[in-house]
Amino acid sequence: MTGMPARGGRGRRALVLAAALVAVGTAAAAMSGCVARPGDDDARQVEEWIEQQEWVLSATSSTSDDPWSASASFITQLDPAIPDDDLERLATEAERRADGKGWPAVYLTWELGDDRSFSNLGGAATLDVFLALRDEASFETFTARGANECSAYCATIDAESPAGLLAAVERMRATAEEVGGVQRNLGFTATDPGSTFWVTAELDAPVDEAVAVWESLVAAGTVSIKSARAWVVEPVGDLPPDQLLDVTVADEASRIAAEQLAAGQSAVEVRVSVAEG
Repeated sequence: MTGMPARGGRGRRALVLAAALVAVGTAAAAMSGCVARPGDDDARQVEEWIEQQEWVLSATSSTSDDPWSASASFITQLDPAIPDDDLERLATEAERRADGKGWPAVYLTWELGDDRSFSNLGGAATLDVFLALRDEASFETFTARGANECSAYCATIDAESPAGLLAAVERMRATAEEVGGVQRNLGFTATDPGSTFWVTAELDAPVDEAVAVWESLVAAGTVSIKSARAWVVEPVGDLPPDQLLDVTVADEASRIAAEQLAAGQSAVEVRVSVAEG
């Protein structure tokens, strides 16, 4: 009878060893690619579901099988007339279905005609900002993290004045603050239709002083500005944000005048260059 506990102990050790071997085998299989991963067929299933939904004009998908950053991407063209409620339901359900396939990362971009777009980056807050501003009449184009050339929130307006561009930026910033949950170091950018004049701010980095310097150069009448960009550098730790103004002028006389005017203040770093040709 004294041997029974010993046999039970050996049995438990055998079970532990077997479990360890199973775990090692599973890990090895995953590393060797034997564990099933979502692929092109899974992406097409999601793509086909999207295409079948009301208001959808077309949908495309692509996948990356990079072992370190496997992902799926979907780009959907929508009827610009889609109501907010339908748009929110479609975007939410499509992301749920795509996430359910098991990719580590899923990217969905939604394009409403040529002048409105958004993506799932940033979650529900991005969609909320888009819904709040999609009908803004002064925005010729507007994207909420939805275009390759704009990493965050961008609007095009029919204006070249720094004050007009700043007003568009402030409209986007105020909406993001009201919605809440927007990543605070993302840029809010307004440009003219020719992308010659830019104003960019962040939630914790205003750009008003840089725009004020820009306006002073315009008001002086001695600076021929070809292009300009007022932008910011986000705060880091105890360091406050920086405001910057990059100006390209028509000639050397304008450069000298701009630098002399800018020297009268210290709040904004002003960099002046002369246009080539």
